[in-house]
Amino acid sequence: MLGFNFPEAGAELANRWKFPDAIVAGIRYQLDPLAAPELSRFAALINIAAYIVYENEKNDGVTIVEYFPNDLATKLGINLVKLMERIDETKDLIGSFDDLLH
Repeated sequence: MLGFNFPEAGAELANRWKFPDAIVAGIRYQLDPLAAPELSRFAALINIAAYIVYENEKNDGVTIVEYFPNDLATKLGINLVKLMERIDETKDLIGSFDDLLH
């Protein structure tokens, strides 16, 4: 409606606050890290983390593996087997954060 999305607004704000370019790019490209002129590790990590949180909220262990952004994880050197072995730990972390906020 306004002609920009939340990552674009956040990146502009981070830029005005003189954040490092790597952080600005991470914020700007978090929804589509592969659209960045060069891979932003921050954007890829935010994207993967958001994916894990969203899938954990659905409580569907099947889709988390089926639609996992493997291309990003591979580019970051993330060991997918080890990550999937520890994915259930993120549910505990998310619950802990929720407890802190309420």
